[in-house]
Amino acid sequence: AGDELSDRSTSTLIATGYYRLGIWDDEPADPEQAYYDSLDDVVATTGMVFLGTSMGCARCHDHKIDPIPQADYYRMLAFFHNIYKDIRVAGFKKTAFTLNTQTEVASPEEIAMHELRMRDHKTQLEQLQAVVSRCEQTVYASFSNPEKEDAADTNVRRQMVRKRAPDVLAPEELQEYEEALRELRRMRNGRVRGTAQALTIKENGREAPETFVLIRGNASAPGEPVAMGFPQILGGGTPEVEPLPDDINSSGRRTLFANWLVDGNNPLAARVIVNRVWQYHFGRGLVRSSSDFGRYGDAPTHPELLDYLATELIRHDWQLKWLHKFILTSRAYRMSSADNGVALDVDPMNNLMWRFEMRRLSSEELRDTVLTVTGQLNAKMHGPSVYSQIPDEVLQSSSRPEDAWGKSAPADQVRRTVYVFVKRSIADPVLSSFDSADTDASCPVRFSTTVPTQALTTLNGRFFNDQAQRLAERLHREGHHDERDFVKAAIELATCRPVEPAEVARGTQLIHDWQAKDNVSRADAERFFCLLTLNLNELIYLD
Repeated sequence: AGDELSDRSTSTLIATGYYRLGIWDDEPADPEQAYYDSLDDVVATTGMVFLGTSMGCARCHDHKIDPIPQADYYRMLAFFHNIYKDIRVAGFKKTAFTLNTQTEVASPEEIAMHELRMRDHKTQLEQLQAVVSRCEQTVYASFSNPEKEDAADTNVRRQMVRKRAPDVLAPEELQEYEEALRELRRMRNGRVRGTAQALTIKENGREAPETFVLIRGNASAPGEPVAMGFPQILGGGTPEVEPLPDDINSSGRRTLFANWLVDGNNPLAARVIVNRVWQYHFGRGLVRSSSDFGRYGDAPTHPELLDYLATELIRHDWQLKWLHKFILTSRAYRMSSADNGVALDVDPMNNLMWRFEMRRLSSEELRDTVLTVTGQLNAKMHGPSVYSQIPDEVLQSSSRPEDAWGKSAPADQVRRTVYVFVKRSIADPVLSSFDSADTDASCPVRFSTTVPTQALTTLNGRFFNDQAQRLAERLHREGHHDERDFVKAAIELATCRPVEPAEVARGTQLIHDWQAKDNVSRADAERFFCLLTLNLNELIYLD
C-alpha cells in the first residue's frame, strides 16, 4: 500500500508493482472475467506468500481441505477490489486490459526539470531548423525554372539543394549549414531523458465498488454481496477503514490489510517469512511446504523454533537483516555436512537437522559466484534492469531476433543476477539449466535437478568458457605466473579453503599433460584448468 502512505516516495510507489506482475491478456474475449482473473492472482498470491494459505481454491467453492468458505475469499478480495480498473489502453479496442502500462513516479521537481529540458530541446531544434531552412532557401533561389519543377518533390528538392550548396553558399555559410544539419540529425536521433516511470498501481477513487460472491467464480454471475473482512480461520472480523488524507485519492483498504498483516497479535505472517528465510539458507524450510501451512501442507519439524524466530522478528521490528545475521551465526548453520552413522539410522531425512544439508547453489547464486571468482562481478547497487549476454542461438527462436533482447554495456552485463532482466519468452541458458524460478507462476520452492545439460552448460557454454578466460587473466594480473602458484591460487579462489600439496601437484601435471600430449599452448592449458576449476563441486555446492 505504498501509494496510500502520507510520506510516500518513489520506493514506496515502486513497491506496488507487486500487483502488476501477474499474467495478463491485452485482448481478452471477456474483459470482466480477465479483470477478476487478475484480482484472483493477487488474492491467491498474497495468501500463499504472506499467509501460507491457498486462498485461490475458494474462488469457485468452499475450500475442500482448509476451513476457508467461498465468502471469505471474496471478503479478502474486497481489500483489492478498487485497483486495476483504470489500467486501460486503446491500442486494440476500448475494452483492452493491460498490466504493462507504466506510470510516472517522478517527484514534482523532477517533472519540472524534465519539462524544462523538453522546452530547451524544442528551442534548439527550432533554431537549427531555421538555419537549415534559410540556407536551403538561398540555394533553391539559384535554381532555374526547370530545376524547380524537378524539385517539386520534397525529398528530391532536399537532395538537389544539398548537392548544389557548396557552389552557392559562402564558405562560412556552408560550414554553418553543414554543422546545423549534423546537429539536427543528432538531436532527432537522440532522446531527451524522461522522468522515472515504473509498473505501479493506483485506485479508482476513495470509494471502493461493492463486492459480490461470484457463483463458480464466474464474473457474469454475481451472488450475495459481502463486506471486506479477514478470513475467519485467522480471526475474522470486519474492520473499519480510517479515512486517508485529502491528497490521497484512495480507499485505504490495502493499508488496513497491510497493518493487520504485520500486527504483533497476528504472528502467522512472521512465521511464513522466517520459514522462507530459513529455506533460503538451508535449502528447505522448517515447514517444507513454505506456501502452504494448511492441512495438506507439511507440519513444522521444529514448531517451537519457528514460533521463537517469528516472535523475535516481530520484537526486532521486522528487520530481516537481523534475522539473516541471527541464522548465519547460529550453530545450526555452522554445522558440518559430514555423515554420522548413528544419526543417519535414526533420522535419514535429516528432519531434526543434526547436520547441514549440502545443497547446490541456486542459478542466481551460481552465476554470481562464478563472476566473483573470476573478479568480474560488478557490485553496483540500484538502477534499472540489465541485459545479460544471450547466445544468438537462443535469440533465433524469437520472431524478431534483432529486437528480442536489449543490450547493456559490458560492465552492466556482469552485475548481480538480481538485476538481470527476466523475459518469459527468452530464458538465460545458465539460469534455466540450473532450475531458475518458473516465470509464469509463483515458485515457493525450487527443486534441484541433475541433468546432462547442466554439465554441457558448464563445460561447453559460452558464459563458463568466457569466465574461465577471465579467471586466467586475473591470476596472471595478480602475479601468479608460476604454474604451481597458478594452480594453487585458482583452487583457493574457487573453494575458499587451503589447498593440499597433492592437489597442486595433480593440477600442475594436468597442465603439463595437455601441453605435451595434446599439443595445447600453455595459455589454453591454463584456461582449460580454470574451466575445470569452475566446474568443481565445491564451487557449485554449499556444504
